[in-house]
Amino acid sequence: MTCDEYRERVTVHLADGSEAPGDHGAACPECARYADHARAAWEAAGAVPDGPPPPEVSNDLLRLCRRPRRTDLTLLRPGSVAAAAVLAVAAILLFWPAKAGPEGRSMMDPDGMSVERYELPAGASAEAVAEEIRRLVAPETWGEGVSAMEVGTGWLRVQAPAPVQRGIRDFLEKRSK
Repeated sequence: MTCDEYRERVTVHLADGSEAPGDHGAACPECARYADHARAAWEAAGAVPDGPPPPEVSNDLLRLCRRPRRTDLTLLRPGSVAAAAVLAVAAILLFWPAKAGPEGRSMMDPDGMSVERYELPAGASAEAVAEEIRRLVAPETWGEGVSAMEVGTGWLRVQAPAPVQRGIRDFLEKRSK
């Protein structure tokens, strides 16, 4: 048992008469002195409620009987709280997912390429439509690796220059009629 634990038990024992503080005071003269002073202060406080404390109870004793203050909670200082708030807002802004633009609007890459997603009519085979587009709409761009296409169930995603994207839109409009 540490000195702090013993002193806390002495205080609790005096306040509510619960468990005895233990025998640490017999081995530690400083804690024994603390227990004696605490008992004297406790008895003096109960004996004369409105009078001055007896001479054996000094200011030093009252200071010893008081539970030691815990250190400042440095995390709750205004500067630390403000810094934490700034970091939280920055993290939210950095990791918040960006909203996609309106449907049908292309996303332009710095090199003039755009990425567009095309929804296909129900029942259309995306693989077959992709093959037709590769054969009929700017076949040189597909063979040279200038354009790329991703095929999904009922949709195509195409990365290509703007003229090729226009050609794909025209092709799909004519095909759906």
